[in-house]
Amino acid sequence: MIEHDDFQLKAAAKEKVKERAYWTSILSGVQLDGRIPHTVSQVKPAAMNRSLHSSFPVAVNHSLKQLCGDSDLRMFIVLTTAAFGLLQRYSGKTELMVTVPTMEQSANQSAINHMLPLKAEFDPHMSFSAGLDAVKRSFQEAVRHQNYPVHILMEELWHSLGDGKERVNLACAFETLHGQADRKHLNADVLIVWKKAQDQLHTEVHWDASIYDDQMMEQFSKHFMTLTEQLLKAPEQAMSTHSFLSDMEKSQLFDAFQGESLAYPVDRDIVSLFQQQVQLHPARTAVLFGTTSYTYEEVDHLSDRIALRLSQSQMIRETPVGLRMYRSAELVIAILGILKAGYAYLPIDVHLPIERIRYMLKNSGATAIVSDAAEHEGLDVEVHVIQDMLHESEIKEDLTWSISPSDMAYVLYTSGTTGHPKGVVIEHRHVINLVYGMKTRFFDLLPDDVQVGMLASHIFDASVQTLFPTLLLGHTLHIAKDEVRMDGHALWDFYRENHIQLSDVTPSHLKLMNKAAGQSKQDLPALNMLLVGGEVFTKELMDQFLQHLSSEKPIMINAYGPTECTVQSSSFLIPHNWDEQVIPIGKPMPNERIFICDGQGEPVPIGVFGELYISGDGVGRGYINHPDLSKEKFIKKPELSSGVLYGTGDLARWRFDGVLEFAKRNDNQVKIRGYRIELEEIRRAILDDPNMQGLIQDVIVIPKETTEQDQYICAYLMANQVIDQRVLRQSLSGRLPGYMVPRHLIQVEQFPLNLSGKLDIQALPNPEDQLPAGQERVAIQAHNETEQKLVRIFASILQVPASHIRLDEPFFDLGGNSFNIVELSNKVKEEFQQELTVMELFQYTTVSQIAAQLKNKSAGQDKQIEADGENEADDLESAAQLLGGMIDE
Repeated sequence: MIEHDDFQLKAAAKEKVKERAYWTSILSGVQLDGRIPHTVSQVKPAAMNRSLHSSFPVAVNHSLKQLCGDSDLRMFIVLTTAAFGLLQRYSGKTELMVTVPTMEQSANQSAINHMLPLKAEFDPHMSFSAGLDAVKRSFQEAVRHQNYPVHILMEELWHSLGDGKERVNLACAFETLHGQADRKHLNADVLIVWKKAQDQLHTEVHWDASIYDDQMMEQFSKHFMTLTEQLLKAPEQAMSTHSFLSDMEKSQLFDAFQGESLAYPVDRDIVSLFQQQVQLHPARTAVLFGTTSYTYEEVDHLSDRIALRLSQSQMIRETPVGLRMYRSAELVIAILGILKAGYAYLPIDVHLPIERIRYMLKNSGATAIVSDAAEHEGLDVEVHVIQDMLHESEIKEDLTWSISPSDMAYVLYTSGTTGHPKGVVIEHRHVINLVYGMKTRFFDLLPDDVQVGMLASHIFDASVQTLFPTLLLGHTLHIAKDEVRMDGHALWDFYRENHIQLSDVTPSHLKLMNKAAGQSKQDLPALNMLLVGGEVFTKELMDQFLQHLSSEKPIMINAYGPTECTVQSSSFLIPHNWDEQVIPIGKPMPNERIFICDGQGEPVPIGVFGELYISGDGVGRGYINHPDLSKEKFIKKPELSSGVLYGTGDLARWRFDGVLEFAKRNDNQVKIRGYRIELEEIRRAILDDPNMQGLIQDVIVIPKETTEQDQYICAYLMANQVIDQRVLRQSLSGRLPGYMVPRHLIQVEQFPLNLSGKLDIQALPNPEDQLPAGQERVAIQAHNETEQKLVRIFASILQVPASHIRLDEPFFDLGGNSFNIVELSNKVKEEFQQELTVMELFQYTTVSQIAAQLKNKSAGQDKQIEADGENEADDLESAAQLLGGMIDE
């Protein structure tokens, strides 16, 4: 066989136009995510080759002999088709590629090419016979165009992909056809080689041990044998219906890996368990907010007043009552008062657009709200002002409240695909199960009378995991003020001064604390445990945080759970010596069961990603007044669970050590700064915008991330004419929460497609390079030295030329994020020897506004500057939203 060097091959590649066109069409459009999932997360220095040998059972040998006769080529196609089928089941993808060697050539033949990429569509509902036809066609076409140096074109087209995607995942070879095959030579992570010896068929699996561990490849090899046997027995049956899980694997997935069964008071409700703590600890402090505090007895008596007032209304039992309040200690009293009266509390962000609040009230059936203020313009509801109720006459007699464990406790609204949010209904019994599960997993590891910090907002369910366990187990709740939640220095002080032992926290909070600490060490001797959730938590971030502590390191918990399943469905207590890059989400909580299933609802093997389904005592009632949506998402699957299953839309997998690993969303839902967002809701809001009157033809909404890992929403528009983006943005701000309004609205003539005719997301314009349609960047000359210095500070922090900074453009529109605000505050103090707090910088966000505020402070006026930016926060609560320090999962 005559070898050619790369120079000769590149020259030959240019000459063979027809072959090049064919392979370009095959290689350009392929999605290289059809892969066996990697199972090694520790960083290894170099690829290492490992191999495993096995033999086909006699019955499978016989079946292959009957089907293929003496044709090794036909047997190779049959086995390669089985490999395609298993790759589909392991990857969950339908567009797959496998490389095979070219046929072994004689010594005097020219070897211009050594491999053939086979591309095939493998639908899960496809039969094995149909799969055989697809692989056969792909093989024949590849052979027809094989006289071309394919690997040269692969390097040319895939060199920029990185992350291992410049290789094909799986290669197949038959020794009698291909001779000695080499995994690296075939540009693959895994190679299956079939060999014949004394009329017996053997298999060798070779793999890169830097990305796959032995357990995964041993399992893959066994599954290949099992699936091949089943496919040969029923070639006309849909390949997705064949189960290759062994009884031992099913026992692990359905029993050993599941949450423990835990007894808890199933006949009790939130109110009765709280009053039990009142009897035990009447004088103990129940809740603190700043300098305001209430004992258990005071909370009980004051919440009675609220309950008595509400119970005198005409509302029927279980009616939701809107809770439109700022953060305060009185918020807790209001919640308990609503629950005592037999109603459910419906948290409402005080700064949501009125249109959205109206929808939530109408959809939920709420006719009353509890609020800080009497004025609620535009809302046709009964308003109960919290301070008026708290100052009503003291109730002399002991009141009793009749509440069932199955009564509705709260309704939380999350983003929805229909263009409107959806309200999740959680009952008292669901909360009680959570409380006792957390007691067993977390609180029992801590001393009595725990000081609990609450950073989450009451409008998200993360507040439930601190609020109710604290009050129902007799501990003390410290509610952090908004200015604390968004300031790293203030967070360190909050934990230290209040001797916080346990707290919820998001990765965003930890980043703020790391930045505030700088190179210094911090002493938090009381802090025993942190419940981390809401965003992906990385080992790097955890290590950075722990390195700042001079005191004993707290227990770090990575928690996971959707709103629909009462906050926490799984948790992972992270060992201090954890050395993997990925932090798992752990084991199911007590009385919870988790299943990982493929697109057809069938359980997937260990190590394979699928949709995460939850059943158990934490699964909520459904969506309020949305029976069709509830039926779609809360399903029955008796072969997995006797109860209801909730399909989360999250991709996850079981690891071989029995813990769960989260990957990403499996749909158009994303998390931006902790908020759960349905991209389709934003798309519908843009398409249906009343000011555009049908001018917009289509919209693509996607999440983006800056180099600083700041996530934001970007919308691409196709329209009949130039769209006034200021008008559109203003209209969206009146109908959507601020965190759902896209940071960038980019108008394009058409959406880019790849060679396969599919949308090419990567080819969409980079938002950072765009200007609004019909606008040009016009630099406005700084009026004075203060503005000149501020322009330089903005440019330094945002890493953009000073000429890109407009004096009237908000810091966030220029690409700033909540973490940059802390740096901006420090640099302003350093440059001008005047302090503008983080809260002020959320309010005054342009160069002009900051300069004016500095001038006022210098003159001793310190008066308010009118903030006119569309995305600017106008108070503490909406400023905290920009941080994203509130989580709903």
